[in-house]
Amino acid sequence: MVQYREMHRPGSKGAARDYWKLDPRSALSTPDMKAALSAQNAYFGQSTGRGRLSALLTRLDRGLLTYEKYGPAELRQMCRHRGFNPTPRARGEAMKATLEQADDEVTFPRFMELPPELRVEIYGYHLRSLDQGTLAAQPPLTTVCKLVRREALPLFYAVHRFGVYGFDDDTGWNNTFILRAVSQAMIQDIGPTNLSQIRKLRLQLTAKTSRGYLSEWGVDLGSKEAPARVWFCRPPPPPGYRSVGEEIGLIAQLAKVLSNMTARPEGDALQSGDVKALIGALDPRTLGT
Repeated sequence: MVQYREMHRPGSKGAARDYWKLDPRSALSTPDMKAALSAQNAYFGQSTGRGRLSALLTRLDRGLLTYEKYGPAELRQMCRHRGFNPTPRARGEAMKATLEQADDEVTFPRFMELPPELRVEIYGYHLRSLDQGTLAAQPPLTTVCKLVRREALPLFYAVHRFGVYGFDDDTGWNNTFILRAVSQAMIQDIGPTNLSQIRKLRLQLTAKTSRGYLSEWGVDLGSKEAPARVWFCRPPPPPGYRSVGEEIGLIAQLAKVLSNMTARPEGDALQSGDVKALIGALDPRTLGT
């Protein structure tokens, strides 16, 4: 069963819950659907209707083959290879429908017989394909069974780039950048053990002083494969919003927080206070203090 995302505000509980679902391609215009298919070199007829275009895009999103470019002889051969015996008079559309239904019903009953290290590699491909930059709940894969959960859950926290949301609190005396309530609540829900396994963050900050401009910053905690790093990942801001020197200064402030984390006896394992400190480090008013 294919599940589609609903429209949720970024950083909300709904967005954190549905991030792993597919985008509803039916919401696109017909030209946009055709452009998306063409970008992936997928064949379609120029008279193909919206429903079929949407279905083809969804198949590509699922990593499935589209059969539009194949003629009757090739489709018949594919059907026979899959164990079906189409009649000599079977039409191409009927054979495509048979193959697509078979794709939807395929199962992998011997998956758990694979070596554990190979299963973990497969989990990794799936988890890395999910949307990045969201504050995410545990995906359905981690609730299949106790064994899969034990194998997949640590990998999920290690490879997913978790988005946390902050804003410019200009209502209080401190007038600083703070975490949104939903982000704070979900960080608490994750719990200290799982939080300590998170290695990638995307800090997403709405600055009221700049007409609601949203800036995004990437943070990688150190690992065996690569050192810790921070960078500005939002497209160039509006003119006059931020100078290059200010960006460099904010990156330095983020790096200082990471350095302080690394110096702790327990190392740079993420704690809830660290997320607050990273958001706070993006306040340009603290530069040079």
